[in-house]
Amino acid sequence: MTCTAVILAAGRGVRMAASGPKVLHRVAGWPLVTHVVATAREAGCDPIVVVASPEVDLREAVGEDVCIVEQPADDYGTAAAAQAAGVSQCSDTAVVMFGDSPLLTAQTVREMADLRDERDAAIVVGWTQAPAPGDYGRVVMSDDGSVQAIVEAADADPATHALTSCNSGLMAFDAEWLGAALPRVPRSPATGERYLTAVVELAVADERRVVSHLIADDAETIGCDDLSRLADAEQAMQNRLRQSLLARGVQLRDPATTYLHRGVAVGAGSVLLPGTSLEGATSIGAGSTIGPNSRLIDATVGDGCDVESSRVSRSSLGDRVVVGPFAHVRDGCDIGPDSRLGSQTELKAAKLGNGVHVHHFGYLGDVEIGDGANIGAGTVTCNFDGTAKHRTVIGAEAFIGSDTMLIAPVTVGEGARTSASAVVTRDVPPGMLAVGIPARIRR
Repeated sequence: MTCTAVILAAGRGVRMAASGPKVLHRVAGWPLVTHVVATAREAGCDPIVVVASPEVDLREAVGEDVCIVEQPADDYGTAAAAQAAGVSQCSDTAVVMFGDSPLLTAQTVREMADLRDERDAAIVVGWTQAPAPGDYGRVVMSDDGSVQAIVEAADADPATHALTSCNSGLMAFDAEWLGAALPRVPRSPATGERYLTAVVELAVADERRVVSHLIADDAETIGCDDLSRLADAEQAMQNRLRQSLLARGVQLRDPATTYLHRGVAVGAGSVLLPGTSLEGATSIGAGSTIGPNSRLIDATVGDGCDVESSRVSRSSLGDRVVVGPFAHVRDGCDIGPDSRLGSQTELKAAKLGNGVHVHHFGYLGDVEIGDGANIGAGTVTCNFDGTAKHRTVIGAEAFIGSDTMLIAPVTVGEGARTSASAVVTRDVPPGMLAVGIPARIRR
C-alpha cells in the first residue's frame, strides 16, 4: 500500500492574536508544520504535500523534499485545500492532517492508513474522547463503529452537542474516491467555504464504508488555533520529550523545570539538574551533568562533562570538560578534552587544545590555545581594533599571568610566560617571558 500525506497549512491563525503565520509558531523549538511533516516522514508517507497560503514561504520549515501547493484564492475551506493537493492518482491512501497539530504520532497515521486498506473504506475518521469537547466537531457513529456524520459544534442539535466523541481532524481516504468526491462538496450557505467533513455524507450516499479510529491519547489531537492551545501543546510535548529521556536512562532531577527541544540527544547516565534548557540540535554524551540553570543551544557536549549554571551556544566540548559556574561559551568555540573554564569566563570563536585551564573573570575571543596552557584570571584577548577582529595564538604549555592583556594579532610561543598585568603588544617567542606595560621580552 502506498500513502500520501496531505498537510493543510494555509490557515491565517487570526485567533493567535500575534503576528506571523499560524503554522510557523513554535512548539519545542520547531515550527508547528515541521512537527507534522516529520510525523508524515516517520510514518512512511510519500509524497508529502503541504497546502499553503501564497503569502507564506514554508520551504525552510518543511524541507526541499516536500511538495508545496497553494490554496486557491477563490475557493475556501478544507475541502478546497485538499482538492488543490491533487492526490487522486498519487497513492492508494491519502492521509489528511492539519499543520497546527504537532503532537500527532507516526503510529496513529500508520494505524489509520492500514485500517483504511484492510477495510477497503472510503474514509477512516480519527476521533478522541473528550469530557469537555467545547467547539470541536462531534463524530456521530452507529453501534458498529461506522461513522454517519461529522457535525460542527455550532450546527449540532442538543443530542449531538452532548456527544463526547470529537473529530480529531485526522482522516485517511481512498485516494481515488476522494479525488472524485471533493469537487462534489457544496459550499456552506453560512460561510461560503467547502468543508472536508462533508465528504462523510457523500461516502454514506455512495454506500462506501466510513469507519472510525479511536485516538486514545487526546493530546495528539491538540490543534494550536489560539495561544492557549499552543501553550497546551508545548506542555504536552515537553512531557513527551522528558519521558523519552527518562526511558533512555537520563536522570531529570526536576522534570517540570527541564526544557527540551525536539531532536535533542542525551546519553545514558547523564543528569539534567533543575532549570536546564537544551535547545536546537544539542547533543550530550554519556555520564555528563548539566545544570542547574544551564542553557545549551546547538551545542555538542562529550562524555563526562560538567556544565554548571552556564550557557553554551553553537560550540563543542570534548570529553570531561568542566564549565562554570556562570561561564558563557559563545558561537564557534571548540574546547578540547579535560579542559576547565572557570566562573565568569567568556569565550568566542576560541579553539582550545587538551587540558587547557582558563580561570575566572576572563574574555578570550578569536583565540587558539595549545595543549596544557594555563590562562590566569582576568586575562583578555583584545581582539577588536575598532575596524576588524584579529586572532591571538597561545602555544602549548604557555602560562598567561593574571590580568594579562593580549593585543591581537599576537602570538605567545610554546612554554612562554607573561607576568601578571602584562600588556602584550608583540609576539612572545617560545620559552620567553613578557613583563610590564607594554610588555618587554626577557629570558
